[in-house]
Amino acid sequence: AALTAAALTAAAAAVASPVSPFCTGVVIDGVLADLKISRPLASALYAASLFLAAPGILLQMQTLRRVPRRLLMLAAGVLFCVCTVVLSAAQGQAALLLLWASMQALGPGVLLPAATSALSSWWPAGPPRARALLCVEVCAAIFSVALLPALLTAAAGHGAGRWRQAYATIGITLCFPAILVAAFLFDAGAADREAPHDTAGEQVEPVFGSPTLLSAVPLTRTLPPHSTHATHPRLSSGQGGEP
Repeated sequence: AALTAAALTAAAAAVASPVSPFCTGVVIDGVLADLKISRPLASALYAASLFLAAPGILLQMQTLRRVPRRLLMLAAGVLFCVCTVVLSAAQGQAALLLLWASMQALGPGVLLPAATSALSSWWPAGPPRARALLCVEVCAAIFSVALLPALLTAAAGHGAGRWRQAYATIGITLCFPAILVAAFLFDAGAADREAPHDTAGEQVEPVFGSPTLLSAVPLTRTLPPHSTHATHPRLSSGQGGEP
């Protein structure tokens, strides 16, 4: 089940790949020719999209406190794919800026962190969790840095407007794994439906507003009977306070 969670997290990283600099750089020549903009202006628009997406990324943790993680991931994944398809029909600098900013906020800003935090709940802290996250990062890097840019290069080519067809196809194709990630990542065991419970005398509360297997914070601890006398000798001798 933990390996399934790791695979789904890698799929979430793959879904968020079309807005990465590697994929954008592959089609940027077609974008420049189609929209009649210069390369420095396109670079400025891409940098501005990161700046505009930053508030949404910072609010991701607060959103998880109020919205079930599965619902948030489903909405972010589907909307990211919709923005990818709409990007294929973008006309003008303003549309390009808003779509890039929306994709940055929804994909790398919401979908991927939500999936990664869910994956962390499957592995104990330390080397096992580090190895799991490393494997996910390697798989995501292979897809976003090598595989998807190669596919975009083959699909977009050097023809005018072919980058639009490539992005439309990718947006529609990635919608399916985006739905799978939201539907099955938590069904494997770290489900939002699990209720808080007491374990070994500790009252626990879910982290991020949705409980997972290991994401619990101790609030109170029941002390053993002898601890009061050990820490308060005056009480044990009958001085000061009730017997």
